[in-house]
Amino acid sequence: MLLERKEDLAVTFLVTNLFTDVTGLKIVDGYPVDSLVVPSIAIEAGKIRLENFEIGNRGSRRYRKWIIEVYAKNKSQRDEYGYRILNGFDNGIAVYNYDLGFPPTVVPQLEHLDVVQKEMDIIRIMPELVDKMYYRATITISAVNDTV
Repeated sequence: MLLERKEDLAVTFLVTNLFTDVTGLKIVDGYPVDSLVVPSIAIEAGKIRLENFEIGNRGSRRYRKWIIEVYAKNKSQRDEYGYRILNGFDNGIAVYNYDLGFPPTVVPQLEHLDVVQKEMDIIRIMPELVDKMYYRATITISAVNDTV
Protein backbone atom coordinates (compact mmCIF):
# COMPACT_ATOMS: atom_id res chain seq x y z
CA MET A 1 0.00 0.00 0.00
CA LEU A 2 1.35 3.43 -0.90
CA LEU A 3 2.23 5.88 1.86
CA GLU A 4 -0.37 8.40 0.63
CA ARG A 5 -3.12 5.80 1.05
CA LYS A 6 -1.86 5.03 4.56
CA GLU A 7 -2.12 8.74 5.36
CA ASP A 8 -5.71 8.75 4.05
CA LEU A 9 -6.54 5.78 6.27
CA ALA A 10 -4.91 7.52 9.24
CA VAL A 11 -7.26 10.49 8.85
CA THR A 12 -10.29 8.18 8.57
CA PHE A 13 -9.10 6.23 11.63
CA LEU A 14 -8.62 9.42 13.66
CA VAL A 15 -12.08 10.79 12.77
CA THR A 16 -13.72 7.41 13.48
CA ASN A 17 -12.11 7.33 16.93
CA LEU A 18 -13.48 10.79 17.71
CA PHE A 19 -17.04 9.46 17.41
CA THR A 20 -16.94 6.07 19.13
CA ASP A 21 -19.59 7.31 21.58
CA VAL A 22 -22.06 8.34 18.83
CA THR A 23 -24.58 5.83 17.51
CA GLY A 24 -26.21 6.11 14.12
CA LEU A 25 -23.40 8.17 12.58
CA LYS A 26 -22.07 6.96 9.23
CA ILE A 27 -18.41 7.76 8.44
CA VAL A 28 -17.32 7.13 4.85
CA ASP A 29 -14.02 7.32 2.99
CA GLY A 30 -14.89 9.56 0.03
CA TYR A 31 -18.02 11.48 -0.82
CA PRO A 32 -21.28 9.58 -0.29
CA VAL A 33 -22.39 8.08 -3.61
CA ASP A 34 -25.45 6.25 -2.32
CA SER A 35 -28.45 8.02 -0.89
CA LEU A 36 -27.37 10.47 1.79
CA VAL A 37 -27.64 9.17 5.35
CA VAL A 38 -28.03 11.91 7.96
CA PRO A 39 -25.98 12.21 10.12
CA SER A 40 -22.83 11.26 8.27
CA ILE A 41 -19.24 12.38 7.80
CA ALA A 42 -17.42 12.01 4.48
CA ILE A 43 -13.62 12.21 4.27
CA GLU A 44 -11.96 12.98 0.94
CA ALA A 45 -8.27 13.43 0.17
CA GLY A 46 -7.48 16.83 -1.29
CA LYS A 47 -4.47 18.54 -2.77
CA ILE A 48 -0.93 17.17 -2.38
CA ARG A 49 1.89 19.68 -2.76
CA LEU A 50 5.55 18.65 -2.92
CA GLU A 51 8.22 21.17 -1.93
CA ASN A 52 12.00 20.79 -2.03
CA PHE A 53 13.49 21.34 1.40
CA GLU A 54 17.19 20.50 1.19
CA ILE A 55 19.80 21.51 -1.40
CA GLY A 56 21.35 18.48 -3.10
CA ASN A 57 18.58 16.14 -1.94
CA ARG A 58 15.85 14.99 -4.32
CA GLY A 59 13.51 14.31 -1.42
CA SER A 60 10.66 16.71 -0.87
CA ARG A 61 8.37 17.74 1.94
CA ARG A 62 4.77 16.69 1.32
CA TYR A 63 1.89 18.96 2.23
CA ARG A 64 -1.47 17.19 2.33
CA LYS A 65 -5.03 18.44 2.54
CA TRP A 66 -8.22 16.58 3.48
CA ILE A 67 -11.79 17.76 3.12
CA ILE A 68 -14.20 16.46 5.75
CA GLU A 69 -17.90 16.98 5.03
CA VAL A 70 -20.39 16.91 7.90
CA TYR A 71 -24.07 16.21 7.19
CA ALA A 72 -26.19 16.70 10.30
CA LYS A 73 -29.83 16.69 11.41
CA ASN A 74 -29.70 20.14 12.97
CA LYS A 75 -27.43 23.12 13.62
CA SER A 76 -26.35 21.92 17.07
CA GLN A 77 -25.33 18.50 15.78
CA ARG A 78 -23.43 20.05 12.86
CA ASP A 79 -21.53 22.41 15.14
CA GLU A 80 -20.78 19.70 17.73
CA TYR A 81 -19.38 17.33 15.09
CA GLY A 82 -17.40 20.10 13.41
CA TYR A 83 -15.83 21.36 16.64
CA ARG A 84 -15.03 17.81 17.72
CA ILE A 85 -13.19 17.22 14.45
CA LEU A 86 -11.29 20.52 14.66
CA ASN A 87 -10.14 19.77 18.21
CA GLY A 88 -9.36 16.13 17.38
CA PHE A 89 -6.52 17.12 15.07
CA ASP A 90 -4.67 19.20 17.70
CA ASN A 91 -1.95 16.57 18.19
CA GLY A 92 -1.46 15.84 14.50
CA ILE A 93 -2.03 12.58 12.64
CA ALA A 94 -0.25 9.33 13.49
CA VAL A 95 0.29 7.15 10.40
CA TYR A 96 0.59 3.42 11.00
CA ASN A 97 1.59 0.53 8.79
CA TYR A 98 -1.91 -0.48 7.73
CA ASP A 99 -0.45 -3.31 5.63
CA LEU A 100 -0.29 -5.20 8.93
CA GLY A 101 -3.93 -4.54 9.84
CA PHE A 102 -6.70 -2.01 10.06
CA PRO A 103 -7.56 -0.65 12.50
CA PRO A 104 -4.06 -0.67 13.97
CA THR A 105 -3.58 -2.64 17.16
CA VAL A 106 0.11 -3.13 17.82
CA VAL A 107 1.44 -2.14 14.41
CA PRO A 108 4.34 0.34 14.37
CA GLN A 109 3.83 4.03 13.73
CA LEU A 110 5.48 4.93 10.41
CA GLU A 111 5.29 8.68 10.49
CA HIS A 112 3.54 11.70 11.92
CA LEU A 113 1.77 14.51 10.12
CA ASP A 114 1.81 17.92 11.78
CA VAL A 115 -1.44 19.79 11.23
CA VAL A 116 -0.55 23.29 10.03
CA GLN A 117 -4.02 24.62 9.25
CA LYS A 118 -7.63 23.83 10.18
CA GLU A 119 -10.71 25.52 8.78
CA MET A 120 -14.43 25.03 9.20
CA ASP A 121 -16.97 26.53 6.82
CA ILE A 122 -20.73 26.37 7.17
CA ILE A 123 -22.50 25.37 3.94
CA ARG A 124 -25.96 26.87 3.53
CA ILE A 125 -28.63 24.43 2.40
CA MET A 126 -31.69 25.79 0.61
CA PRO A 127 -34.72 23.90 1.99
CA GLU A 128 -36.61 24.18 -1.30
CA LEU A 129 -33.82 22.31 -3.13
CA VAL A 130 -33.62 19.19 -0.93
CA ASP A 131 -36.16 16.49 -0.14
CA LYS A 132 -35.13 16.28 3.49
CA MET A 133 -33.59 19.26 5.27
CA TYR A 134 -30.08 18.73 6.70
CA TYR A 135 -27.25 20.93 7.96
CA ARG A 136 -23.77 20.88 6.51
CA ALA A 137 -20.21 21.98 7.29
CA THR A 138 -16.88 21.50 5.54
CA ILE A 139 -13.72 21.07 7.58
CA THR A 140 -10.37 21.36 5.80
CA ILE A 141 -7.26 19.90 7.42
CA SER A 142 -3.79 20.71 6.05
CA ALA A 143 -0.76 18.78 7.28
CA VAL A 144 2.93 18.29 6.58
CA ASN A 145 5.05 15.22 7.27
CA ASP A 146 7.27 16.17 10.21
CA THR A 147 9.00 12.77 10.43
CA VAL A 148 11.55 13.75 7.77
